[in-house]
Amino acid sequence: KGDKLVFLQQGFGLSSAISCDEENQLYLVAADGAGEPKPLLKKNELIPFLGIKPKKDGTYRETDLEGAARIDDLVYWIGSHGTNSEGEERMERKVLFATKISGSGGETSVSLYGNPCTILLDALKKIKDPGLDKDSKIAPAKGGLNIESLCARPDGTLLIGFRSPAIKKRALLIPLTNPLDVIKKKGTAPALGAPILLDLEGRGVRDMAPWGNQFLILGGDYRDLDAGGLPTALYLWSGDAQAEPKRLHIFDTDGLNPEAIFHQGASPDDFRILSDDGIKNGIASFRSLSVTLSH
Repeated sequence: KGDKLVFLQQGFGLSSAISCDEENQLYLVAADGAGEPKPLLKKNELIPFLGIKPKKDGTYRETDLEGAARIDDLVYWIGSHGTNSEGEERMERKVLFATKISGSGGETSVSLYGNPCTILLDALKKIKDPGLDKDSKIAPAKGGLNIESLCARPDGTLLIGFRSPAIKKRALLIPLTNPLDVIKKKGTAPALGAPILLDLEGRGVRDMAPWGNQFLILGGDYRDLDAGGLPTALYLWSGDAQAEPKRLHIFDTDGLNPEAIFHQGASPDDFRILSDDGIKNGIASFRSLSVTLSH
């Protein structure tokens, strides 16, 4: 169930943690897809932690979790921070929170850690260039604000990746320099670094993963393919804000819709890319590709 699965930037042995945003739950799944997903939290445990309010019918809106990044034994999760498809504000999507990991493989467990941050969007809108206030009121399908990636840097900071808006036809990254402080002390203001603009040939950021001191970036259009969007492409970026990424591959065959990339395997050069193939007969359908990089 659910329309999105958010994979961690690093795999847990033969398993990975995922988020089902429609159920507001985190799951553990085997890398080969065998067996049933294992819930990592108690039913509805995430709802009071994030302060999600019920709708009139008693159900809860989705958090729309889109990105995750691991630093040591903490995994940071981020919502899209965007509106719904009608351009209506959704507070439950404006979240950044952390879970603490213990165990490994099929025995991996997580616990909610610290306090969720719900003021990140306020900090983002205070950045003068680019100004994101107007974009935060536009639906993602129309190019409005839509966070889809979270990636850890070696210095313990996080890179927030935007699928949209495009800034001067470039993809937007904004560093969060105090993620641990934000989570540990409620109300701590997010400290944001200078925005980084990258040439992904008209694409935004769908996901990122560290590869040594470099980064792999899945670049994707804010529009879907059937709406005239560009096919997703894979890029390699040095991490230098002044350097442009190098395109490695375009996924323009077999109807692939890659939206996640993460390290998984014995070698640090082994990665897996996940394609979201949509809902088929009420079940989320995905394909995965194994990728080995060479220096």
